[in-house]
Amino acid sequence: MSEIMEQRSAIKFCVRNGISAAETLRMCQKAYGDGALSQARVFAWHRMFKEGRESVQDEPRAGRPSTSTDVIHVQKIRDLVLASRRLTVRDLTDLVGISEGSVKTILSDHLGLRKVKARLVPKSLNFLEKQRRVDVSETMLSDYQNRMVDTKFYRTSLFHNFRHFKKRQITFYVLTNRRLSQTLMTILTCTLAHSVTDRIANFKINSVVPIGNPEKFKFEIIDTFCPQ
Repeated sequence: MSEIMEQRSAIKFCVRNGISAAETLRMCQKAYGDGALSQARVFAWHRMFKEGRESVQDEPRAGRPSTSTDVIHVQKIRDLVLASRRLTVRDLTDLVGISEGSVKTILSDHLGLRKVKARLVPKSLNFLEKQRRVDVSETMLSDYQNRMVDTKFYRTSLFHNFRHFKKRQITFYVLTNRRLSQTLMTILTCTLAHSVTDRIANFKINSVVPIGNPEKFKFEIIDTFCPQ
């Protein structure tokens, strides 16, 4: 928004100096590149400033401000999506009591979600992915807390109680000539948890090597296999 205000101020400056609308557009495109205002907007603001407008701010809009995309509705839809990502836009509209347009705005602009084969999935790492990582990591840390592992540690874990991914087997191997510290066990647990949430079916770690301080380790990941 600040860049838009900056461009409007630049247009106002051009008008004050008698620069044409076409030349103002060229200067904005050169200065701001892909972030420049469109031709229509540059010409419109150029005309308004030429006619005597002073403010670069938008005029207050008539009518009551929209409350459909406020924090309360965003939180309601967020909770519903966390409970079930199979809900359709119409389902969310009926449950929350706002228009389909407002639901779509909340899903895309506020929650960063899009529809793929009738399922709401993140466009990129967002609250769903972050929350899933936290849940899995906390569960695994609780399971492995205060455990120490001896030489040639091997463990295979089956995960099937997590709602957002299929049952799969994750295997990792650690070969070392020293006992694993609690710090390392925590690192391994979180690493494995993230491999689960990232849908890596087989995850192997070889040669855990102490570096200087015994509490610091280097991991050499030798193989990963992604599921079909």
